Amino acid sequence: MKLIERESLEFSNGFDYEESSDLITNPGKFGGEPAYTPYYWNMTLESAQDDEIWTIYGDSYSIFKVTDTDRHIFSDLKDAKIVSIWIDEMGFVYSDIDPVFKDQVLSS
Repeated sequence: MKLIERESLEFSNGFDYEESSDLITNPGKFGGEPAYTPYYWNMTLESAQDDEIWTIYGDSYSIFKVTDTDRHIFSDLKDAKIVSIWIDEMGFVYSDIDPVFKDQVLSS
């Protein structure tokens, strides 16, 4: 199996990154987020998440189980099991590694 290099993925085009932290430096909905956030956001737009969790406040979190390919592409995910993605009321997209509800997701 040929592994994908991050630079070849369509989502990464047009973003600038801090070398030391791999955070997106461009202003906009992904500004300040890790490089993997647009990757998972694009998968959310295609309804490719592994699970979706709704809070009592009506907030939605897209949940992804991190694969070995994901870990190869994004070194920040080397020990991660779950990534959650959500959007705020202003349209900014956020991510979290191994959120507090990860045990609930992994057992399903």
